[in-house]
Amino acid sequence: MKKKIITGLFLIGLTSTSVAQKAKVTSTYNYLKYGEIDKAKEAIDAAAQHPSTQAMAKTWFYRGQVYQQIYASQDPKIKSLAENALEEAIKSYTEALKYDTRKIDVNQLNQNLSKLAYASFDEGVNAYNQKNYSEAAKYFEQAYNVNQKFGVTDSLALYNAALAYEKAGDAEKAEKLYRKTIEIGYGGAKPYIDLMEMYMAAGKEDEAVAILKEARAKYPKDGMLLTQETNIYLKAGKKEEALKNLNEAIAADPNNPTFYFARGAIYNELGELDKAIEDYKKAIELDEKYFDAYYNLGALYFNQAAEYFNKIQTITDNTKYQEEKKKADEMFQKALPYLEKAHELNPSDKPTMQSLKQLYVRTGNMEKYNEMKEKLQN
Repeated sequence: MKKKIITGLFLIGLTSTSVAQKAKVTSTYNYLKYGEIDKAKEAIDAAAQHPSTQAMAKTWFYRGQVYQQIYASQDPKIKSLAENALEEAIKSYTEALKYDTRKIDVNQLNQNLSKLAYASFDEGVNAYNQKNYSEAAKYFEQAYNVNQKFGVTDSLALYNAALAYEKAGDAEKAEKLYRKTIEIGYGGAKPYIDLMEMYMAAGKEDEAVAILKEARAKYPKDGMLLTQETNIYLKAGKKEEALKNLNEAIAADPNNPTFYFARGAIYNELGELDKAIEDYKKAIELDEKYFDAYYNLGALYFNQAAEYFNKIQTITDNTKYQEEKKKADEMFQKALPYLEKAHELNPSDKPTMQSLKQLYVRTGNMEKYNEMKEKLQN
């Protein structure tokens, strides 16, 4: 008999505790209504941990509202109630959807979650601008995940998360999200290039080449991809492959001076000087301020002249010597205007000044020689 009485008392105790916890859920609503956020937080946190109320949608719905208000508050005292209020609000609303939602306003919950997704994105932007890349990545990914709950693919948030993870040094997560960005087709060739550059920075050239091939198959006319692939070939010393790419690039974009310059530089290295000269001149025609094109063309003529000059040192026949010397002098004269223009465009470039100093000696212009000598000494 006593056993039954004790059991009965225990059941009464459980029931009264359950009622008390449900009362805390109701109290939370009232505390929110009158702006007593601290009391609302205390009540709802207790309810969220108790077995009798932690499986109620209403508990988590109210908890989401409490933490959302803490996050949005401009009052330092309210703000200090929770450091991670944004995350807790999202977590609470998400938890509410796991249970019977007939007693909550699901439309309101979804609106609140949507607002928190935007807030997460904004927090990501702020953290990124402050170079806090780990935090930025977390917020961007959070924005993406929340939007996914509504069937919305926030491509920009996903791409930004990948960028932020890369800058934070988390290559594994960055790679995963770049791949996902590529999978959903966001950004065209850009995420391919970002992933390729990440591989190159890590010394993973095979992976870089593989991702570029994948990208080129999907976007065969994309100039950025073509340029990146060409750069990889150039770094690897694969000049013929690079030339093939540059020919394609020029066919697709015939007014791009960079392509002509790059092709001219390859022809220069291969000893096909007439083709190199033609391409350097075309680059200059398209961009009259292209320093590198002026310098390379001037250097090409200068080096040709130097070769002629070195050859004639062993010639004993004076007539032949004068003929060959004339060729060298003509090449020095050809080099002069291009190197002078390069100096005009970049007056502080020392290799240009060194070349001009030698040219002025060769052409007998001692006034200019002394001027260039003085510039180099300063």
